[in-house]
Amino acid sequence: MTTPTSQSTVSTGHRAVNGVLRFLESRTFVVFFILLTIVVVFLTYRYYGFSYDETYAQERGMRLWRYYFHGHTLSFMKTNFYGMFPDFVAVALQHLIPAMSYWSRHLVSALFGVVGIVYVYKIGSAFFGRLTGSLAMVFLTVNPMWNGYMFINMKDIPFATFMVAGFYYCMRAALGRYTSRSIWVGVAVSVGLLATAKVIGVVILGSFCFVALGAYLIFDPETRLDKALAVRIAKIIGAVVIGCIVMLALFWPQIYLYTPKQLMTAILAFTDFDYNGRVILNGITYHAQTGPRIYMLTYLTICMPIFLLIAVIAGGVLTPIRRHPMAVACVGIIVLYIVYQAVTHATVYGGYRHFTFLIPLAMLVAAWAAAKMLGDRRPEVVRVAGVAVLLLGTAWTLVGTYRVFPYQYSFYNVLVGGLKGAENSYEVDVWRTAPTYYLNRLATTARLTGERPKVHDCSTRLRKKIYPEIDFVDRDDAQYLITNRRSCTKYPDVPTISTLSREGVVLSELHERQPASE
Repeated sequence: MTTPTSQSTVSTGHRAVNGVLRFLESRTFVVFFILLTIVVVFLTYRYYGFSYDETYAQERGMRLWRYYFHGHTLSFMKTNFYGMFPDFVAVALQHLIPAMSYWSRHLVSALFGVVGIVYVYKIGSAFFGRLTGSLAMVFLTVNPMWNGYMFINMKDIPFATFMVAGFYYCMRAALGRYTSRSIWVGVAVSVGLLATAKVIGVVILGSFCFVALGAYLIFDPETRLDKALAVRIAKIIGAVVIGCIVMLALFWPQIYLYTPKQLMTAILAFTDFDYNGRVILNGITYHAQTGPRIYMLTYLTICMPIFLLIAVIAGGVLTPIRRHPMAVACVGIIVLYIVYQAVTHATVYGGYRHFTFLIPLAMLVAAWAAAKMLGDRRPEVVRVAGVAVLLLGTAWTLVGTYRVFPYQYSFYNVLVGGLKGAENSYEVDVWRTAPTYYLNRLATTARLTGERPKVHDCSTRLRKKIYPEIDFVDRDDAQYLITNRRSCTKYPDVPTISTLSREGVVLSELHERQPASE
């Protein structure tokens, strides 16, 4: 028999849970959260180091800038098959605000990441419900797999963002869930920009939509394979063709000068890139083209915060039971591409970054599972406990992210003992961003003293342009030497004056050569 006290407690818990959920679903929360994320981006983008690959990306943007404003020509480049829209935006911002210098890249990249967060919310709220949309937005934002790369990866984050946006517009258009003709503009622009990031993205998006439409035809009684659906699909194809023609002409114009062979090279390069470097998995080093088939699955598993990983697994288990069409689609797409990489043995390296476009879908699955746990039909004790777990899990994830800031892309969960347990067994700061910390310090000192330090560093190849106050010299001529995790790893004969570490793992060291005694 339930006592009056317990009834009062349950009633209070019920009201508290409903209040929290109403707030999470509200437009006020969504707008506030996005604005807060943008503020954090502006406050922190300069803390992130420059990656080794940003030299190529900067050159891409500059080539398009010179094409438009200096009459330079563009040509086929065998090793750099990317469109130039994100890099062009960064270069344009750099020219408009010279004081931003090359840091404009990180601001632009991060803002693309925020756009991706917005579209995850849009997919969640449009196809699952507002609560799922809000939770997916929060989960993606606090996930170090996203918020770490979104400041330094101008290739994979915009690609993932355009993929999510294109998926949103294409599925709304295909299912007839729109009230304005502007949906076709959304389809054209999002898919066109996706093509300018990586041409193969259009094919990947097509597979997304194929799986999702299949799920809706099977599990949604309102979706029918009829003439109306065929007409909408034809319109989508038309919008995609127009969008790709226009966006490629604007941001990858040289593609129209490619020979058929060059065009196929540009497309197929992304299905199995010819990379001759090394990868590391469970402490064993492999050639990138002969790495284990479980490489991608392993990194996606051990790099995701444990709270979010459990939520994703819960969503995966719940999907065949509840058979929500979009949940089936998201889970099916994730499984499809993990299996594809394993079966084809496609070359992957640098951790999970090539499959960053799957992370938003994983967060949608996690958010849907969490929303189901908090449903009205659940016992009140379950709902109250669920809200507590949700808040504590999200807070713990955010704390874990902060502990490795601003090197979140090197985050590892408890399955491998965190970053400390992953040291020497998995990739850590593979893009060599940590040395930027010491380059900033040395450049600041040089500006204050007027003395040019002689530095040996093996991180970003943009260093000479970013830091004109520093003389970059060979090892034997350097006064200061900076280590990183990938190359230039040790200088045992030169005293260490500073160590940069996270969770007990050394990411970079600053060495100073002492003057020879007379």
